[in-house]
Amino acid sequence: MLKVNHSENSRIHSLFKPLDYNLAISSIMAGLSPSDIYANNPEKPVVALIVSKNHIFLAGSPQNGKFNQALHHLITQTIFMEKGAAGIDVFFLHTSSADWQPHIEEILAGWYPLQRSRTYLECTQLLQDWRESLAPGFGLLPVTADLLSQSHLENLDYLKEELCSERPSVEDFLDKSFGYCILKENQLAGWCLSEYNTGKRCEVGVATVDAFQRQGLGTVTTTALIEHALSHGYQHIGWHCWTPNTPSVALALRADFKKIREYPIYLCVMNLAIQFSLHGDDHRAAGKHQAALAWYEKATQVDTAPAWVYIKTAKYLTHLGENKLALQHISQAIQQGFDDFNQLRTQEHFAPLYSDPVWETFFE
Repeated sequence: MLKVNHSENSRIHSLFKPLDYNLAISSIMAGLSPSDIYANNPEKPVVALIVSKNHIFLAGSPQNGKFNQALHHLITQTIFMEKGAAGIDVFFLHTSSADWQPHIEEILAGWYPLQRSRTYLECTQLLQDWRESLAPGFGLLPVTADLLSQSHLENLDYLKEELCSERPSVEDFLDKSFGYCILKENQLAGWCLSEYNTGKRCEVGVATVDAFQRQGLGTVTTTALIEHALSHGYQHIGWHCWTPNTPSVALALRADFKKIREYPIYLCVMNLAIQFSLHGDDHRAAGKHQAALAWYEKATQVDTAPAWVYIKTAKYLTHLGENKLALQHISQAIQQGFDDFNQLRTQEHFAPLYSDPVWETFFE
């Protein structure tokens, strides 16, 4: 796999056509989003790879085992290590076809990938007026340099962080993207921001501050952004979210988006304790209790396991009636720095432990 210059992108763009519902691909190919691009043969590529922040897009056809081993080395020993050193601790792998699925375990060997489902929705017309839904006391404002200069606004830092989720800087966002936010007095209550603006397409990212959720603000900011986008020549506005995130899907549907597809994505967390814990969650949800416990226990054996992993394992052990082991894990969590003793007191999961003499020693 060789690095490809942006000037050579046209030779590999066709491999990524099946992934075009991710507007990041078009933005990268247009040179609008920073990325690293690799191909097995820049002149006649069969496999290509795009790395953009913590997203990896893999396109083409799976090759023989030797080639896939080389791909494994590139991703896990080069990309993961270099990005990890820069502070990135979670990676998402997208594939161009289901043909890659049997090879994912081999390509990501040692990182125990988790398959998840994402949903893509799209809006091409707006059927409502956000002005009719804006509640009294709230105001809608565009995201501008003037707004961002008002340092007294609560949640301003959170908004600025969101502006840089896809753009390299606030200034770059203001130059290439647009957004709207909801304001109540001196509080930013929520916002909707355009992402990957390329040609006649853009995508959206929406957030509402916890204290203001379930008041219809997400619909207001989203439909305001759609109105702006359509009036400025954008014809397709995209929305990506996790498929189980039903509130996000419902919000998109309320804002006149239509579901286009579901697609798989593979998740790797660099802290293996967290990755193992997530495997435990999956098995627990499937009712595979012994397998779930094995993953949770495996998570606690990782040197970098955070304290909450021990607490989660203790909850599950209590659920299975393994009270002594649960107490041992709580003790380990405390040794690791866990100090939310109110949580221990109030979590009903731990009620079976109250009568054990060891329990009270945690609060001495």
